[in-house]
Amino acid sequence: MRLEKDFSAIVKKIPYIKRISLILIIKNLIFTFLSIVAVYFFYHKYLFYMVEYRDIIVLFILLLLLFISLLNGVLAYKRTHFPIYGDLLSLSPLNNKEIFFLLIAEEMIWLIFQNVGFLLSILIFLYWLMSISIFSFLLFSIVIILSMAFMFTLGNICWGRYQIYKIQKKIGFIRFMIYLLNACLFMSFGFLISHTLAFIIKTFRAHFHYFDQLMNDQFYESLLGIFKNEFILFIFQLINKIYQFSIYTFITSFIKSENVFSYILGIVIIIFLLYLLKYFTPIYGDNQFIKKSLFHHDYLYIYTKIVNKVFNRNHNAIFHKELIILNKSRWIISPGVFSIIFYTFESFFYLGVLLGIGVNMTNDPMFIALLLLFNAMIMIMHCYDIVSEFPQIFFLSSEGKNIEFIRSSPIGIQQLFEAKIRLLHAVLTIPMVISFSFSCFLLLYTKNFNLLTIILLISILLIMYFISPMIQLYMAPYYAKFNFDDIQEVGSTYEEKELHIRSQSVPRYIILIPALIFSFLNIFFPFYQYIPFIHIIYFVAIFLPALIYLIVSKKIINKGLYKLERRIF
Repeated sequence: MRLEKDFSAIVKKIPYIKRISLILIIKNLIFTFLSIVAVYFFYHKYLFYMVEYRDIIVLFILLLLLFISLLNGVLAYKRTHFPIYGDLLSLSPLNNKEIFFLLIAEEMIWLIFQNVGFLLSILIFLYWLMSISIFSFLLFSIVIILSMAFMFTLGNICWGRYQIYKIQKKIGFIRFMIYLLNACLFMSFGFLISHTLAFIIKTFRAHFHYFDQLMNDQFYESLLGIFKNEFILFIFQLINKIYQFSIYTFITSFIKSENVFSYILGIVIIIFLLYLLKYFTPIYGDNQFIKKSLFHHDYLYIYTKIVNKVFNRNHNAIFHKELIILNKSRWIISPGVFSIIFYTFESFFYLGVLLGIGVNMTNDPMFIALLLLFNAMIMIMHCYDIVSEFPQIFFLSSEGKNIEFIRSSPIGIQQLFEAKIRLLHAVLTIPMVISFSFSCFLLLYTKNFNLLTIILLISILLIMYFISPMIQLYMAPYYAKFNFDDIQEVGSTYEEKELHIRSQSVPRYIILIPALIFSFLNIFFPFYQYIPFIHIIYFVAIFLPALIYLIVSKKIINKGLYKLERRIF
């Protein structure tokens, strides 16, 4: 059923592809074969270099698998704590624990089905790298798979309980302060990366004088000596500390022992830990109540009231409906509400990178050029993040079976689409103000605050404010699917996710990629020093494609809405 929903549009367009599951199985087999071949060549080519650090490589791979399992468990919390067929499941003879572990099993089987090639390749690589008997490795593989299942379930339970706690509580000052703390951490991380890269770039430029040096080994040896003193020694010290760590010693001795009893004991312990998790399973009756009936007079309620007052002066009924849905969907919105109202953490990371550039950049025109580029990128990426995170609010598909009533009413789908765009404009207003304020601070700090720079900045922010929602939704009339059973399914199918990502990436690449590529080339080879008014060139390179897209996208949207009005659902 999940496969059919994921690929229903493809099957509808290409009727002779009925056995989509068979096609995907063949695709997985081909990918698995190619992955194993790639791992085989990689292992035999780099074995000499891996022998010395074999233990730490094995440990790193194991930790990576456990982290991936934990992360996927976290991402699947909605489907296990707010199941799609929650009302039907509540009527079943199964208790909460049985329902939860059935849902967990479904999610893990789905995850394995999608990544079977990756998992098999990793296990085969570990077998070659560890050089233990096949029987010992089979037992060790069972330990790994059970450990991954435990981490998946643990992450799902912990994150699900945390999110339910956040949904039940009012969105207030404490939540806002936690959000600000996380924002500062992401911004600091961005600044640290930018500042570190600035040191590397300055070191490279200080020692690079002519292109023939690139063919000289002494040039690289001198750079390596500098970087070794700054970074590589720290990494080696960290590795040595890991070697001395008692848990590391215990894990490596467990791996090397090839003791059947140790592996069996490990299997029993993990199964026991999985058994203990049954005491922390969700209560589905309470979760269904949260999903349908929860309401608070809090920051989200105040925000929707302000948006309605500012952006709905003509009392548009469809836009008002969208705001009501936004306010009532707090089981979806509440965990990431401040990312909608203010800034996503990714955007704060970009601000940190931009701050690092401002502190280290000495060429004023190039700094202004990068400031314009980052503002354009932040606006587009912020809009992409919130639409991708909350498709149940912003996708056309969120209307579900109501689309028939809207289509047959005098209002029509056109006004529905315009309401979605207006809602995104409302959501982007505060982020635009934050971007402008932070940019003005950087311009004052770098002594580049003048009328021309402000005009360029405002122009970029305004054009991005208007086109960012259209970049995300201009193809929505073509790929929207309304045949879902639960609002949670909106935007979760493979088709919708892939078509949304690919359709929005086309204008984003056209607008941003040329300037990003040129900026990357200038990291090590500062061509910008020989180009006067580089900030004007950047402005034109960003603004002109955006303006052309604004005109073209309206035609694409109108054509898509025309087809959607006449589509048979």
